[in-house]
This record gives sequence, C-alpha cells and structure tokens, in this order.
Amino acid sequence: MRVWEGNMSSYQVLLMLTSHSRLGYTNQITGVDLSQFETCYRALVSKDIKITLCSVKGGALPIDPAYDIDLRDNQQQASRDSLMEVLASSKTITHVDATKYDAIIICGGYGVLWDLTCDPDAVSLLDSFHSSDKYICALSHASGALIHVTREDDSSVLEGKRVTGYSNAEELMGNRAAMIPFFVEEELVRCGAIYTAEEASQVHVEIDGKLITGQNPASVALAVDTLLAALNES
Repeated sequence: MRVWEGNMSSYQVLLMLTSHSRLGYTNQITGVDLSQFETCYRALVSKDIKITLCSVKGGALPIDPAYDIDLRDNQQQASRDSLMEVLASSKTITHVDATKYDAIIICGGYGVLWDLTCDPDAVSLLDSFHSSDKYICALSHASGALIHVTREDDSSVLEGKRVTGYSNAEELMGNRAAMIPFFVEEELVRCGAIYTAEEASQVHVEIDGKLITGQNPASVALAVDTLLAALNES
C-alpha cells in the first residue's frame, strides 16, 4: 500500500482528450473512452489534484459508445452524469498555458489516433511539456499522440525510451483494426522507442524519466497512480 505524504492540492494536472468522433470514413462513432476517463479522473480527484481538461476543438467531447460506463443502478447513472458535466466544457488546446501545470495526462480512446497524433497545436503543447521537463503520462492508444513530438535536434522524444501502448495483438483481437490510421505499437517502434508489452489486457506500465505510459485500459489505474507517486515524491 502506497503511503502519500501531505496534501497534493497544490498540484495541477492537464488532461488532454480527443475531440474526434468518427472511425475513419465509416459512420461508426468513436471519441473519449469514458471508462478510462472515469478511472483517471476519480484517481486525481481523490488526491485533491486541480484538473483542467483540454481538447483540439474545446467544449463538449464525444463519447465512444463501445467504451461507455456499464449502467446497472441509479448510483452509476449519477456517476456518469457527473462525468458528462465535466466533459461538457474542455478548454481549447490553443488556450492552455503549459507553464501552469505540473503534468499532462493524455487520455486514451480511438479518436486520439486521428486528432491528437497530428494536430499541430496538440503536438506543440506536448512539446512544451517535454522541453520543460514535466511529466507526460499517456494511456493506451494515447501513446500514439507522442509520435510527432521531437527534441531540439528534431529526433523523436520516443527514441531510446522504454514505452508501451496498445499492442498489435490487442488491436487485432478487436474489430477496428481495418478502420484505424495506424497501429500504435508499430509507430512507437518506428520512432525508435524500446517498446514493451504484456499479454493482451494485462496490466503493464513503463516509466522512463518523466515519461509514463500504460499499455491498455487495464493499465490506466496503475499508470495514474505511478504519476501521482512521482509528483508526491518530487
């Protein structure tokens, strides 16, 4: 059991989420993985962390129906309603000042593969966190958001780094492999990362300096806990 020292309410964490709502050229809906977001958000709230949400388009964010919360009772419905209120007013990435935050968490979800991976403002914001030596935590597919972030010499920030993210095996087990623009594992390797993974759906987190990555939805809780522990000890 981890022992937390003192109050963490002085810390500010930025959550970057997708605004993208369509799987490629299909009519299928994607967006925020609400289950992942709930795990991440609740963990931060439990430690009194100050949280700001941001996205490419700002405002309300789309929810991927395949990764919604399983509603079994009124309490879960109330929990979902409260999360939807939080997701209704994300800041536009261009209005975010990276200097105000101690860390950024890039939340997973398939939509990330279309907007956060290549939007110039999203890439620029992540570059600011990296160049300022601040913590970056990427969850599941969101590791793909780092593929265009570079160092001052234009080399990838992933080069030589131990990272994980949604694996090829996990992608092929689902029904969306033919719809996505790229496989996260392949792109991380292409960027020179030292990619590691466990069996599909197993918990796996990599830490390399101030870069923390979680392999899949099952790894979200440990990845966020790892970030909180690092902030607590800094």
